[in-house]
Amino acid sequence: MTLFAIVSCQKDEQPIISSIRNITPNNGQIKFSSSMMRMTSAGPFSQFIPIDSANKMVNSYLTSINYPANDSDLQALIFDANVLRNYLNDSSHGKIVQIKIMLGHTLEYINSGHFGMNAKYQTGELTVIIAGYDQNNNYIYNSDNMVLDHAMPCPDWCPTGGTAQYSSLR
Repeated sequence: MTLFAIVSCQKDEQPIISSIRNITPNNGQIKFSSSMMRMTSAGPFSQFIPIDSANKMVNSYLTSINYPANDSDLQALIFDANVLRNYLNDSSHGKIVQIKIMLGHTLEYINSGHFGMNAKYQTGELTVIIAGYDQNNNYIYNSDNMVLDHAMPCPDWCPTGGTAQYSSLR
């Protein structure tokens, strides 16, 4: 399969890419918008985006859950940067070149009799699992053969000071 894409070039990015060859997506389908795709040294993903674009994306989600009137749906998940940094820098099982962020139910939600039940967007019921993988697409676990969880849900654990206390990026 050959995919042709016109990609804009912005500061600190690779030159314009006019075509991308040999992409074999899952199930034969491409799942990204070529208008949003940029090539960086990391590939066609993992981009920094302008704050106004991020705010538009966040505000669209918050509007969809009827925030601020709804204070029980998940707004964000917060990780300790040092734990994430240590995991990414731990090369005891190989070098992490990408990370996969997977949605999951919290163990508390599952263990309370809700395995396989839709949690909607409820805080305390959804989490993300972060697992790194190497250049051969094999998972890399930390030195204790574990992956990263225990994201703190917001609301419940939202920052209460500084600019991070706001729903939008400031």
